Amino acid sequence: MRMLRKPELLQKVPLTYKSIWELEKDGKFPSRRLLGPRTVAWVESEVDEWLASRPLAQPSQSERFPRRVRSQPSETERPDTRKSARP
Repeated sequence: MRMLRKPELLQKVPLTYKSIWELEKDGKFPSRRLLGPRTVAWVESEVDEWLASRPLAQPSQSERFPRRVRSQPSETERPDTRKSARP
C-alpha cells in the first residue's frame, strides 16, 4: 500500500488543498491517515479510485458561452465628437 503525502497528492489531484480538505470533511474524498504525531498521508489506491469515479471535466461557462465581441464602427460610421474650432 503506497501512501501519498501532501505534495504528491496535490500533484495528482487537480484541486487546491482547501478544496480537498472540504471534500474530505464532507466525506466526498478519501480520508487521510495519521502516520505520526504531525504526519498524514492518503492511500494512493483510494485516491486513484476517487479520481476514476469523477465525471470528465465539463467546459467552463466561458467556453460554453463565449463572449461576443462587438465590432467597432468604422471611421466613416463614427460621429465626429471633436469640438470644432470656432472662429
